[in-house]
Amino acid sequence: MNSKIACISALLLAVVLVPEAGADFLIYKLGTKGQKRQRRGVGATGAPQPNAGGMNGMGGGNSGSGREVVLYGKIKKDGGGIMYTHPDVGEPLIFQPNQVEIKHAPTMKMTFNKMLGQAGKDPEAVLHAACWALKKGLLTEFHLGIDKVLALDPQHETALRIRELKQRIATPLPEEPDPAIEKRLRSVVNQPGMHVETSNHFLLLHDTDAKAESGHHLNRAKWRLRLLEQMYERFVFLFEVQRVDLELPQERLMAVLFKNQSDFQECATRLEARLSDDAGFWSPVCNLTCFFDDSNTAESQDLQSEREKLEKTAADAKKSGKSLERQRDSETLRQIKINSVLIEIDRLNSDIASVSREATHQLAANTGLLPQRVEIPQWVLEGLAMYLESPTDEAWGGSGAVDESRIDDYRTLKDDRLRSSIDFIVEDRALGDANSRRPSPAKSAQVWALTHFLFENHAPELMAYYKMLGEMPRDVGLNPNLLDQIFSSAFGTDHESLQLEWRTYMRSLKPDVERMEESGDKAD
Repeated sequence: MNSKIACISALLLAVVLVPEAGADFLIYKLGTKGQKRQRRGVGATGAPQPNAGGMNGMGGGNSGSGREVVLYGKIKKDGGGIMYTHPDVGEPLIFQPNQVEIKHAPTMKMTFNKMLGQAGKDPEAVLHAACWALKKGLLTEFHLGIDKVLALDPQHETALRIRELKQRIATPLPEEPDPAIEKRLRSVVNQPGMHVETSNHFLLLHDTDAKAESGHHLNRAKWRLRLLEQMYERFVFLFEVQRVDLELPQERLMAVLFKNQSDFQECATRLEARLSDDAGFWSPVCNLTCFFDDSNTAESQDLQSEREKLEKTAADAKKSGKSLERQRDSETLRQIKINSVLIEIDRLNSDIASVSREATHQLAANTGLLPQRVEIPQWVLEGLAMYLESPTDEAWGGSGAVDESRIDDYRTLKDDRLRSSIDFIVEDRALGDANSRRPSPAKSAQVWALTHFLFENHAPELMAYYKMLGEMPRDVGLNPNLLDQIFSSAFGTDHESLQLEWRTYMRSLKPDVERMEESGDKAD
């Protein structure tokens, strides 16, 4: 599937569990109009109809934009249609059979429970299942796994450290420094009329509405803080599992949320920020994360374009003296509702992606993992952020998510012996310097792919590599020879064998949606 909007948002970062009854997911071709199921080869007038190329080989009337939306949630058949319910957004949607394709897959919770059952009474296997849940954003299941480890082995060192850490981060940081933090943040942002919200570990300056939107319990500022706190937990627990001693921040970290894109862009320009995308950035100079409170992805633009067409149809109908309701045009009214819900889901996915990426930069710098006091290679900074990022087209996937767009971008340069070589990447030549323009997706994908491989297959060596970089003297500048030496100290000097192992790993790596589908097929 090319260019998906992975609205598979069980919003696992929000630790909202998908109902177990709805283990399937839908693939919806954006803009496809509904057509009720008819006899094969016969249209509404009884005349034979050509194959329109709709989903499942059925005519769709309108084949849509070609962009596909993957919806993960609660799904069941409803009369002649298919009902989809997202765990957090809007009322149920009704699709006609020609608009969607149903795929069978277990939920994340079901997969975790299976792993836990297979682990039996082996504490290390149970810990492995718990860590898998952590990467997927299932914090409740993660702690359940840790509890089971301690039930099996009350002296398990890693599990005891995690339980103690859980108690520490549950305690809010002291409020005494907050006025000084707020003053510093306001002087940097220099935008009058902004408000302050705080959480256990963050202070957020924002200009979004104080009232929660219809159908939501949290306003946009509190929702952003919730995501930041969940990313904080995932980050510190993930590295605790890897036995990395982090220096937890002693005062709240600064974040900004802009309602208007022009204000966000002006702030980015003034702070000379290197934008990862158009929804957020991390400023190492000012030690803050900054976000735009909306989605500006290509998928979002397609949805907005569809909305404009639907609104024009509704306006034209009203001008003619017969509204869509009076015309009983239930299909267009249904498409308007589908479009509205998909736009909201896409925005939430964008929230998750930008927070997971930019907060990773901020947390790595403020916990001593990749401290600001020393020079850190760009490939290390961006690679870690991309690995921990929940991508917009698979927001449910959590840390280490594999989406098809990244696989496709990686393959663009995989045969380029220079730009896809480990030496080229670790010498920090893949992305350019910190002041260069945003690198191409293909270049970024090489960095993501190498980081993904190392984190999944050589985590102890990668942690040792991070530690070596963080302990470099402040006044030592990085150069290709030094970077090569540091990398070799952690991973060994046989880069050719490591390169071959990496390539073999990437050939076997499949997008998460594909793996989920295969799991569902096996279950059948």
